[in-house]
Amino acid sequence: MAGPKTDYHLADWMSHLPESCVQTPLNLLAIPGSHDSFSYSVTPAGDVGPDEPQWIQDLIRMFGTAGKDIMYRWSVTQNLNVSQQLEQGIRYLDCRVCWSSKTQDFHFLHGLLGAKVSACLDDVSSFLEKHPKEVLILDFNHFYCMSNTDHVNLLTMLTDKFGSKMCPYIDMESVTLDMMWEHNLQVLIFYQNDVVKEHLTFWPGTTIRAPWANTPNIPDLMSFLDNQYKTGRIDNVFYVWQGVLTPGVATVIANFSSSLKDTLAKKLAPFFVSWLKDKKTGSHGISICGMDFIELGNYVSTLIELNYSAC
Repeated sequence: MAGPKTDYHLADWMSHLPESCVQTPLNLLAIPGSHDSFSYSVTPAGDVGPDEPQWIQDLIRMFGTAGKDIMYRWSVTQNLNVSQQLEQGIRYLDCRVCWSSKTQDFHFLHGLLGAKVSACLDDVSSFLEKHPKEVLILDFNHFYCMSNTDHVNLLTMLTDKFGSKMCPYIDMESVTLDMMWEHNLQVLIFYQNDVVKEHLTFWPGTTIRAPWANTPNIPDLMSFLDNQYKTGRIDNVFYVWQGVLTPGVATVIANFSSSLKDTLAKKLAPFFVSWLKDKKTGSHGISICGMDFIELGNYVSTLIELNYSAC
Protein backbone atom coordinates (compact mmCIF):
# COMPACT_ATOMS: atom_id res chain seq x y z
CA MET A 1 0.00 0.00 0.00
CA ALA A 2 1.43 3.38 -1.00
CA GLY A 3 1.62 6.20 1.52
CA PRO A 4 0.49 9.78 0.91
CA LYS A 5 2.39 11.52 -1.83
CA THR A 6 2.83 15.28 -1.93
CA ASP A 7 5.29 15.88 -4.77
CA TYR A 8 2.76 15.70 -7.61
CA HIS A 9 1.50 18.81 -9.40
CA LEU A 10 -2.20 19.33 -8.80
CA ALA A 11 -2.67 20.13 -12.49
CA ASP A 12 -1.53 16.60 -13.40
CA TRP A 13 -2.34 14.55 -10.33
CA MET A 14 -4.11 11.74 -12.19
CA SER A 15 -1.03 10.93 -14.24
CA HIS A 16 0.96 10.39 -10.99
CA LEU A 17 -1.40 7.87 -9.39
CA PRO A 18 -0.10 4.36 -8.56
CA GLU A 19 -0.67 1.69 -11.21
CA SER A 20 -3.36 -0.02 -9.14
CA CYS A 21 -5.39 3.23 -9.07
CA VAL A 22 -5.01 3.62 -12.82
CA GLN A 23 -6.68 0.21 -13.24
CA THR A 24 -9.46 0.92 -10.69
CA PRO A 25 -12.91 1.93 -12.01
CA LEU A 26 -13.09 5.72 -12.07
CA ASN A 27 -16.22 5.78 -9.91
CA LEU A 28 -14.23 4.18 -7.05
CA LEU A 29 -11.46 6.80 -6.96
CA ALA A 30 -11.53 9.92 -4.76
CA ILE A 31 -12.15 12.85 -7.12
CA PRO A 32 -12.19 16.52 -6.03
CA GLY A 33 -15.13 18.49 -7.39
CA SER A 34 -16.54 21.98 -7.03
CA HIS A 35 -20.14 22.88 -6.16
CA ASP A 36 -21.85 25.26 -8.62
CA SER A 37 -18.56 25.30 -10.50
CA PHE A 38 -19.29 28.29 -12.73
CA SER A 39 -20.84 30.63 -10.16
CA TYR A 40 -17.61 32.67 -10.16
CA SER A 41 -18.93 34.18 -13.40
CA VAL A 42 -22.11 35.74 -11.99
CA THR A 43 -22.10 39.51 -11.41
CA PRO A 44 -24.36 41.92 -9.51
CA ALA A 45 -25.19 43.45 -12.89
CA GLY A 46 -26.53 40.15 -14.22
CA ASP A 47 -30.21 39.31 -14.58
CA VAL A 48 -31.88 37.30 -11.82
CA GLY A 49 -31.81 33.68 -12.94
CA PRO A 50 -34.87 31.54 -13.66
CA ASP A 51 -33.60 29.15 -10.98
CA GLU A 52 -34.99 31.57 -8.39
CA PRO A 53 -38.66 31.40 -7.29
CA GLN A 54 -40.97 34.18 -8.45
CA TRP A 55 -41.15 35.83 -5.02
CA ILE A 56 -37.36 36.24 -4.94
CA GLN A 57 -37.41 37.70 -8.45
CA ASP A 58 -40.13 40.17 -7.41
CA LEU A 59 -38.20 41.10 -4.27
CA ILE A 60 -35.00 41.80 -6.20
CA ARG A 61 -36.87 43.99 -8.66
CA MET A 62 -38.30 45.94 -5.71
CA PHE A 63 -34.90 46.50 -4.06
CA GLY A 64 -33.02 47.11 -7.32
CA THR A 65 -29.21 47.39 -7.10
CA ALA A 66 -29.12 46.72 -3.35
CA GLY A 67 -31.12 43.50 -3.84
CA LYS A 68 -28.80 42.36 -6.62
CA ASP A 69 -25.78 42.96 -4.40
CA ILE A 70 -27.23 40.79 -1.62
CA MET A 71 -28.11 38.05 -4.08
CA TYR A 72 -24.62 38.19 -5.57
CA ARG A 73 -22.93 37.68 -2.18
CA TRP A 74 -25.10 34.66 -1.48
CA SER A 75 -24.94 33.17 -5.00
CA VAL A 76 -21.18 32.97 -5.57
CA THR A 77 -19.82 29.60 -4.43
CA GLN A 78 -16.43 29.71 -6.18
CA ASN A 79 -13.82 32.47 -6.45
CA LEU A 80 -11.54 30.62 -8.87
CA ASN A 81 -12.46 30.49 -12.56
CA VAL A 82 -12.75 27.12 -14.26
CA SER A 83 -9.16 27.14 -15.57
CA GLN A 84 -7.85 27.87 -12.08
CA GLN A 85 -10.06 25.19 -10.55
CA LEU A 86 -8.75 22.59 -13.00
CA GLU A 87 -5.15 23.67 -12.42
CA GLN A 88 -5.82 23.26 -8.68
CA GLY A 89 -6.88 19.62 -9.21
CA ILE A 90 -10.66 19.81 -9.58
CA ARG A 91 -11.92 17.00 -11.86
CA TYR A 92 -15.71 17.18 -11.35
CA LEU A 93 -17.67 20.22 -12.53
CA ASP A 94 -21.24 20.90 -11.39
CA CYS A 95 -23.00 22.52 -14.36
CA ARG A 96 -26.30 24.47 -14.15
CA VAL A 97 -27.53 25.97 -17.39
CA CYS A 98 -30.31 28.14 -18.79
CA TRP A 99 -31.28 29.50 -22.18
CA SER A 100 -31.49 33.30 -22.23
CA SER A 101 -34.00 34.75 -24.65
CA LYS A 102 -32.30 38.12 -24.07
CA THR A 103 -28.88 37.04 -25.34
CA GLN A 104 -30.13 34.10 -27.41
CA ASP A 105 -27.47 31.92 -25.84
CA PHE A 106 -26.80 29.36 -23.11
CA HIS A 107 -25.50 30.66 -19.76
CA PHE A 108 -24.30 29.13 -16.54
CA LEU A 109 -26.22 30.46 -13.54
CA HIS A 110 -26.71 30.40 -9.80
CA GLY A 111 -29.20 32.97 -8.55
CA LEU A 112 -27.91 35.36 -11.21
CA LEU A 113 -26.98 34.77 -14.83
CA GLY A 114 -23.31 34.05 -15.38
CA ALA A 115 -21.01 33.54 -18.35
CA LYS A 116 -21.92 32.01 -21.68
CA VAL A 117 -21.51 28.24 -21.65
CA SER A 118 -19.53 28.14 -24.88
CA ALA A 119 -16.74 30.43 -23.62
CA CYS A 120 -16.35 28.45 -20.38
CA LEU A 121 -16.21 25.15 -22.25
CA ASP A 122 -13.45 26.57 -24.44
CA ASP A 123 -11.43 27.08 -21.24
CA VAL A 124 -12.12 23.47 -20.24
CA SER A 125 -11.05 22.26 -23.68
CA SER A 126 -7.80 24.27 -23.48
CA PHE A 127 -6.95 22.62 -20.16
CA LEU A 128 -7.51 19.15 -21.63
CA GLU A 129 -5.21 19.93 -24.56
CA LYS A 130 -2.42 20.93 -22.17
CA HIS A 131 -2.97 17.97 -19.80
CA PRO A 132 -3.69 14.91 -21.98
CA LYS A 133 -3.76 12.38 -19.10
CA GLU A 134 -6.27 14.26 -16.94
CA VAL A 135 -9.90 13.11 -17.00
CA LEU A 136 -12.87 15.37 -16.26
CA ILE A 137 -16.46 14.69 -15.23
CA LEU A 138 -18.98 17.29 -16.40
CA ASP A 139 -22.33 16.94 -14.65
CA PHE A 140 -25.15 18.89 -16.34
CA ASN A 141 -27.81 18.48 -13.67
CA HIS A 142 -30.04 21.60 -13.65
CA PHE A 143 -31.69 23.16 -16.70
CA TYR A 144 -33.92 26.22 -16.92
CA CYS A 145 -36.01 27.78 -19.72
CA MET A 146 -34.93 25.07 -22.15
CA SER A 147 -37.10 23.45 -24.82
CA ASN A 148 -36.37 20.06 -26.35
CA THR A 149 -34.70 21.89 -29.26
CA ASP A 150 -32.51 23.83 -26.82
CA HIS A 151 -31.40 20.56 -25.22
CA VAL A 152 -30.49 19.10 -28.60
CA ASN A 153 -28.55 22.27 -29.46
CA LEU A 154 -26.64 22.12 -26.16
CA LEU A 155 -25.81 18.44 -26.71
CA THR A 156 -24.55 19.37 -30.17
CA MET A 157 -22.36 22.11 -28.69
CA LEU A 158 -20.89 19.67 -26.17
CA THR A 159 -20.21 17.11 -28.89
CA ASP A 160 -18.54 19.77 -31.04
CA LYS A 161 -16.31 20.84 -28.14
CA PHE A 162 -15.34 17.42 -26.79
CA GLY A 163 -16.48 14.79 -29.33
CA SER A 164 -13.35 12.65 -29.81
CA LYS A 165 -12.44 12.99 -26.10
CA MET A 166 -15.85 11.85 -24.77
CA CYS A 167 -16.15 8.47 -23.09
CA PRO A 168 -19.48 6.98 -24.23
CA TYR A 169 -21.99 5.46 -21.83
CA ILE A 170 -20.55 1.97 -21.26
CA ASP A 171 -20.17 -0.58 -18.50
CA MET A 172 -19.10 1.21 -15.31
CA GLU A 173 -16.32 -1.27 -14.46
CA SER A 174 -14.65 -0.67 -17.83
CA VAL A 175 -14.09 3.05 -17.20
CA THR A 176 -10.58 3.25 -15.75
CA LEU A 177 -7.86 5.82 -16.29
CA ASP A 178 -5.88 3.13 -18.08
CA MET A 179 -8.73 2.57 -20.56
CA MET A 180 -9.30 6.31 -21.03
CA TRP A 181 -5.62 6.91 -21.75
CA GLU A 182 -5.43 4.00 -24.18
CA HIS A 183 -8.28 5.47 -26.25
CA ASN A 184 -7.32 9.15 -25.83
CA LEU A 185 -10.52 9.87 -23.89
CA GLN A 186 -10.69 12.64 -21.29
CA VAL A 187 -14.31 13.55 -20.58
CA LEU A 188 -17.42 11.90 -19.15
CA ILE A 189 -20.52 14.06 -19.58
CA PHE A 190 -23.56 13.37 -17.43
CA TYR A 191 -26.72 14.97 -18.82
CA GLN A 192 -29.65 14.69 -16.45
CA ASN A 193 -32.55 15.08 -18.85
CA ASP A 194 -34.57 12.44 -20.71
CA VAL A 195 -33.51 13.80 -24.11
CA VAL A 196 -30.18 12.07 -23.53
CA LYS A 197 -31.77 8.65 -24.16
CA GLU A 198 -31.30 9.30 -27.85
CA HIS A 199 -27.68 10.40 -27.47
CA LEU A 200 -25.68 7.44 -26.17
CA THR A 201 -22.37 9.28 -25.99
CA PHE A 202 -23.72 10.99 -22.86
CA TRP A 203 -24.22 9.41 -19.45
CA PRO A 204 -27.81 9.52 -18.12
CA GLY A 205 -28.84 10.87 -14.72
CA THR A 206 -29.52 7.32 -13.49
CA THR A 207 -25.75 6.71 -13.35
CA ILE A 208 -24.94 9.41 -10.80
CA ARG A 209 -26.22 10.24 -7.31
CA ALA A 210 -25.65 13.41 -5.27
CA PRO A 211 -27.63 13.29 -1.98
CA TRP A 212 -28.22 16.80 -0.61
CA ALA A 213 -28.46 17.59 3.10
CA ASN A 214 -30.22 20.95 2.44
CA THR A 215 -29.16 22.51 5.76
CA PRO A 216 -27.26 25.64 6.90
CA ASN A 217 -26.20 23.80 10.05
CA ILE A 218 -22.75 22.16 10.35
CA PRO A 219 -23.71 19.42 12.89
CA ASP A 220 -26.73 18.45 10.77
CA LEU A 221 -24.59 18.21 7.62
CA MET A 222 -21.88 16.15 9.33
CA SER A 223 -24.52 13.80 10.74
CA PHE A 224 -26.00 13.46 7.24
CA LEU A 225 -22.58 12.59 5.78
CA ASP A 226 -21.86 10.12 8.61
CA ASN A 227 -25.13 8.31 7.95
CA GLN A 228 -24.38 8.14 4.24
CA TYR A 229 -20.92 6.72 4.89
CA LYS A 230 -22.17 4.11 7.38
CA THR A 231 -24.97 3.03 5.08
CA GLY A 232 -22.60 2.74 2.12
CA ARG A 233 -23.24 3.68 -1.48
CA ILE A 234 -24.02 1.57 -4.52
CA ASP A 235 -20.95 0.68 -6.56
CA ASN A 236 -22.56 0.71 -10.00
CA VAL A 237 -23.07 4.50 -10.12
CA PHE A 238 -20.98 7.61 -9.69
CA TYR A 239 -21.59 9.21 -6.31
CA VAL A 240 -21.08 12.79 -5.12
CA TRP A 241 -20.46 13.60 -1.45
CA GLN A 242 -21.66 17.18 -0.98
CA GLY A 243 -19.75 19.07 1.71
CA VAL A 244 -22.04 22.02 1.22
CA LEU A 245 -24.20 24.18 3.50
CA THR A 246 -27.37 25.70 2.04
CA PRO A 247 -28.54 29.11 3.27
CA GLY A 248 -32.25 29.56 3.88
CA VAL A 249 -34.06 32.88 4.01
CA ALA A 250 -33.49 33.07 7.79
CA THR A 251 -29.72 32.62 7.31
CA VAL A 252 -29.52 35.44 4.78
CA ILE A 253 -31.65 37.81 6.88
CA ALA A 254 -29.59 37.10 10.01
CA ASN A 255 -26.37 37.78 8.07
CA PHE A 256 -27.64 40.46 5.71
CA SER A 257 -24.33 42.25 5.14
CA SER A 258 -22.24 39.07 4.97
CA SER A 259 -21.86 36.39 2.27
CA LEU A 260 -22.19 32.67 1.74
CA LYS A 261 -18.41 32.35 1.91
CA ASP A 262 -17.93 34.18 5.21
CA THR A 263 -21.05 32.93 6.99
CA LEU A 264 -21.07 29.27 5.90
CA ALA A 265 -18.26 28.01 3.64
CA LYS A 266 -15.24 29.20 5.67
CA LYS A 267 -16.69 27.69 8.84
CA LEU A 268 -17.57 24.36 7.23
CA ALA A 269 -14.33 23.72 5.30
CA PRO A 270 -12.15 22.56 8.25
CA PHE A 271 -14.91 20.23 9.49
CA PHE A 272 -15.52 18.66 6.07
CA VAL A 273 -11.82 18.25 5.26
CA SER A 274 -11.13 16.78 8.70
CA TRP A 275 -14.04 14.36 8.17
CA LEU A 276 -12.54 13.22 4.86
CA LYS A 277 -9.06 12.47 6.24
CA ASP A 278 -9.81 9.08 7.81
CA LYS A 279 -12.20 7.87 5.10
CA LYS A 280 -11.52 5.14 2.54
CA THR A 281 -12.07 5.01 -1.21
CA GLY A 282 -13.11 1.93 -3.18
CA SER A 283 -16.23 -0.13 -2.73
CA HIS A 284 -18.80 1.80 -0.63
CA GLY A 285 -16.23 4.53 0.09
CA ILE A 286 -15.58 8.17 -0.78
CA SER A 287 -15.58 9.02 -4.48
CA ILE A 288 -16.48 12.38 -6.04
CA CYS A 289 -16.79 15.23 -3.54
CA GLY A 290 -18.15 18.74 -3.96
CA MET A 291 -17.36 21.82 -1.90
CA ASP A 292 -17.82 25.59 -2.06
CA PHE A 293 -14.64 27.67 -2.46
CA ILE A 294 -12.37 24.73 -3.22
CA GLU A 295 -9.21 26.59 -2.18
CA LEU A 296 -10.24 26.37 1.50
CA GLY A 297 -8.95 23.88 4.05
CA ASN A 298 -6.47 21.88 1.93
CA TYR A 299 -9.53 20.16 0.45
CA VAL A 300 -8.15 19.07 -2.92
CA SER A 301 -4.87 17.49 -1.78
CA THR A 302 -6.57 15.79 1.19
CA LEU A 303 -8.99 14.11 -1.19
CA ILE A 304 -6.36 13.13 -3.76
CA GLU A 305 -4.22 11.51 -1.06
CA LEU A 306 -7.05 9.17 -0.11
CA ASN A 307 -6.26 7.37 -3.38
CA TYR A 308 -2.67 6.66 -2.24
CA SER A 309 -3.90 5.09 0.97
CA ALA A 310 -6.18 2.73 -0.92
CA CYS A 311 -4.14 1.81 -3.98
